[in-house]
Amino acid sequence: MSKRWRKKKGVPTITVSSSVGGNPNELIDFLLKIKPKWTKLTENKKKLKNYTKVVDSINSMKPNGEKPQPIPKAVWENSRYLVQEYDVSEEYGIPITWLSIKNTHNNHLAHDWRDLQRIKNEICGEEKEAVEVYPAMSRMVDTSNQFHLWVFMDKAPITLGWKEGAVTQSQEDVDKVSHLFNLRKGQVSQRTMEKGFL
Repeated sequence: MSKRWRKKKGVPTITVSSSVGGNPNELIDFLLKIKPKWTKLTENKKKLKNYTKVVDSINSMKPNGEKPQPIPKAVWENSRYLVQEYDVSEEYGIPITWLSIKNTHNNHLAHDWRDLQRIKNEICGEEKEAVEVYPAMSRMVDTSNQFHLWVFMDKAPITLGWKEGAVTQSQEDVDKVSHLFNLRKGQVSQRTMEKGFL
């Protein structure tokens, strides 16, 4: 039995071969096809003004002593995301920007590392370092399909990850070097980078 999905506005139909969703690569290919083309993030001052009014109203109803909900410094938007930017430097004692990120196109499968990297680059700068936190369960916050980055606006106090960058831009690039790691062609996957990512 096959399943068919159709996205609005003329995006191609995909047929997958299994009644439980088919080959995962077919679904991934489909999700990439319906993903809107990336547009540069722009500041949305009207949304910031409206959001500030709502948060002020919520905070005015909180009992004395209860921590108020923060108001963002800016609200950014593009073809895929809505991002609230907060300055949390005072809370942490070092210059840090908190980015609260909501995917407005695909609210359930919304975590694309390249998109989060691009958001960080466009709002805070390409050479800024950011972290995404996977906390102890006692500190976990999971109230909606939203993602958060904390960006060090000065030099990061700790350097995690690799010392130098390395990029393969397509499956073809990966296939050319896979034999160096005793892997067969196609055993390692890399999707093609979107125009403008690098």
